[in-house]
Amino acid sequence: MEFRKNTILHVAHILGDEVKIFANFLPDLPKIKDPRAMPAHKTEEYYLLTFDQEQGSTRGNMIVLEHYWLKTLAVPKSVFEDTSFSILGDRLTTARDRAAQDHFRMISGVMHICMNMIQNMGRNTFGGTNRDAVSMDTLRGVLPNHSALNTKKIDFYGWLQFMDAILRALTLAAAMALLDLTTTKQLDEHKLTRPEFMSLAEKIVDSFLLPSIDRLEADDVKKLPGQTESGHAVLLFHDLMTMHETRHSIKHGHPEQLKRMLKYYIPMFYGGGSYNYSNELMELLHNMEHDWPPECANITFDGMLVNTTGKEAAFTEGDIHVEQMNDSIKEKAHGVNTSPEYLEKITPALGVLHHLTEHIYTDLGVEEINSLHAKVKQHVDVRGYVDHLVDYKIFRWESDTASNHAVVDLYRNGLPQLAGPEGGHAKHLIRHKNRLRKRDDNDSGSPTVDRQELMFADRELIDAIDLIPEPRVDAEEIEDDEEDE
Repeated sequence: MEFRKNTILHVAHILGDEVKIFANFLPDLPKIKDPRAMPAHKTEEYYLLTFDQEQGSTRGNMIVLEHYWLKTLAVPKSVFEDTSFSILGDRLTTARDRAAQDHFRMISGVMHICMNMIQNMGRNTFGGTNRDAVSMDTLRGVLPNHSALNTKKIDFYGWLQFMDAILRALTLAAAMALLDLTTTKQLDEHKLTRPEFMSLAEKIVDSFLLPSIDRLEADDVKKLPGQTESGHAVLLFHDLMTMHETRHSIKHGHPEQLKRMLKYYIPMFYGGGSYNYSNELMELLHNMEHDWPPECANITFDGMLVNTTGKEAAFTEGDIHVEQMNDSIKEKAHGVNTSPEYLEKITPALGVLHHLTEHIYTDLGVEEINSLHAKVKQHVDVRGYVDHLVDYKIFRWESDTASNHAVVDLYRNGLPQLAGPEGGHAKHLIRHKNRLRKRDDNDSGSPTVDRQELMFADRELIDAIDLIPEPRVDAEEIEDDEEDE
């Protein structure tokens, strides 16, 4: 299983990063590879004039497409008959555009997928009045710099940094439990050979990250049945690692690794009640595997990522790059009430200036200094969270504590809900079949869909938790300080 193999390497990297005595093992760790790894070359970018048009409806989205493709870019209509074009957007944009036309291939913005998965995980693990020692609401209050995080308005990079710090703390707490150590000082002085180090990483994954709660109880590892703090730590450890693996695939330009994690996210979204995003990922993967011509499917999927510098391990999501550009424009343009005419005038220039500023920061070493400071600060945060976990005896099954916080195993809860003739996947296929009908004639070859079946399939999307408007990224752009692996 590729996820297990990669997870062991991630855990080994974390141990080497956070425990100085293990750092000498890092140079020998194998790199995570992808059979379709994207070459590190600079993505070409072109900055178009802004267009003052609402996009809260399918009609509004179509006006925008017409404006840019037929008027601004002046693409002749005949070109669309034999040339495939792709559009990247958030879930609402892709759903509207897909519903209204047949000529564009819709691809999902990976930042919006990650942001909504953060919200999905957050709703499941936050806690509120029933919070326990490993509820996100409790953990964000352990240190003052994360206390403002919430699941209503997602501070994207703030949440990623918080989740990464918790992931690292859980890794160290698991190592201490397996080595029977009670303080981080003992861990800092605990010498291991390279085989022992890799064995420790493997045991952490197989003991505290991958097993289901049912398996741990069946094997009599988890002594206290039901909802417990250490049981919740196992679920949290697993979910945070899926985000870590996804971020790694994005940063390194690994399409197959990313596609594997999007498949993993389908039941996780469904298990948390985010049926719309689960459906969006099923649609994307169904298009990739069955609908799009093989010669363009991979190219279209790869278009979800960009590399604005041309350097190794410098890929990012296309949609976060656009969001940051939008924030930069609003900041320089004196707020959101700036006239459309003024925005049209300054936008192309701001795009070029933003790009030059990024390169100047890199060339002057400012980015490297900021990254170093962030790593030092994160190391201190991780140790603070480890102390908290050790105090509550997390991963010490003999000292486990019952909890009133009901946490769901998102992955294993979602899988059975997707299966069967009335499951989520069957409902997706009904909706997909409905979209395959030809709009321009009455061809008897067009598939027919029973109206009652379609209403039954659509009902879950209307009732879904993620039907509400998507969370927005905070306007302040925060440097992404993910570790190199």
